[in-house]
Amino acid sequence: MGFDGDADRTPATFDAAARFDAPVFYFGWHAGNLNGPMAAEGFEFPPGAVALHIHSFSAQTMHSATQGWCGPLVLRGVAATVGNVFEPDLQFTHHPNLLLQALRHGRNFGDAACFALPALSWQAIAIGDPLYRPFKVTLAEQEQMAGQLPPALAPYALLRRANLLHQQGQRAQALALLESGQRGPRRLAVSLAFARMAATENDSHAAVAALDFIKRLKQVPSGDWPLVRALAGFLATHGAPADALPAYTILVRDPAPTPEAHRVVLIEARAAAEAAGDPDGLHDFSRQLAELGP
Repeated sequence: MGFDGDADRTPATFDAAARFDAPVFYFGWHAGNLNGPMAAEGFEFPPGAVALHIHSFSAQTMHSATQGWCGPLVLRGVAATVGNVFEPDLQFTHHPNLLLQALRHGRNFGDAACFALPALSWQAIAIGDPLYRPFKVTLAEQEQMAGQLPPALAPYALLRRANLLHQQGQRAQALALLESGQRGPRRLAVSLAFARMAATENDSHAAVAALDFIKRLKQVPSGDWPLVRALAGFLATHGAPADALPAYTILVRDPAPTPEAHRVVLIEARAAAEAAGDPDGLHDFSRQLAELGP
């Protein structure tokens, strides 16, 4: 469908320091209570988001900001979700793939929730406007009214179109579209997408050049610590560790999402300094690591 996405196939849920900007879809399992990036203070889903987390008691209460999943998801702006009030047995939960399949074909949320559920009158519930149709407005229509979209969200429509062009073999057009989008808001997300796509086309020079602005960052934009870390990591692993060091310096200075994330990014920064042949940076990052408590 063209959406930028991440899949975490480890036994744990998404780490609190994972990149999670503008998640219009979220599907997960199998933790009892909302956690990860979504639990951060002030976090909000973008308007219209659809999210679900498979758990036996995900909807046991809707009156808690932290217990279960359905209540906390709605509190954080999710427009449509499903859950279970009690143990349903796994085969009687909503099937996320069927829910998304129905929605992408233009069905409303009520129809899609029924389509995705193997048995009625059991433990599952759906929360949201049953007539809500996430794809009533097409991507082409979104592009036509790009100027009316929230500035922080409009670039994600551009990202989706670029991904679709790339899937269709129109790689030059996809790269050109991403290159043009780097001059607008949410530059970090668009630039990272351009760099990754250029790298897949074996154009490492263009990929690194697209992230040249990272060297001039003065601070991490609010909520973008994981995104800046991804940019620094890309540079460090694509032959430009020296270019990554300014970003790493800011990352270790600004508050990390978790203490463990701070430790890990220091390790990454130290490795980049060593690869760049920067003895001062290597000494500084090593010192900060040594000063961390257990």
